[in-house]
Amino acid sequence: MTQFPESKLTEEALFRLGNIYESVYVQQFYKAIETYNKLVQLNKNTNFDVYFRGAQVYEGIGDLQNALAWYTEAASKSNSSTNRTFAKNKAARLQMKPHFF
Repeated sequence: MTQFPESKLTEEALFRLGNIYESVYVQQFYKAIETYNKLVQLNKNTNFDVYFRGAQVYEGIGDLQNALAWYTEAASKSNSSTNRTFAKNKAARLQMKPHFF
């Protein structure tokens, strides 16, 4: 990954690594977030899935501010109106939570 940081294979490897970290078997949520952030740093135009998965992890650990930002970004990255709507709805639900600041 360090040798070919701009390769599509690097993006795919990081995405899969993030998925592994957040899996029920590993549950390394902070490592998943770190991995998704690294992927975004490599490619700001990365796809909906990366932002959506990152948002889910942030929401899962209770970081609602970052979850909102990532759901919003996921909505803007999607070419699918269904995915865009889904991400926007997740963001709206977060903002309605009583402990959202």
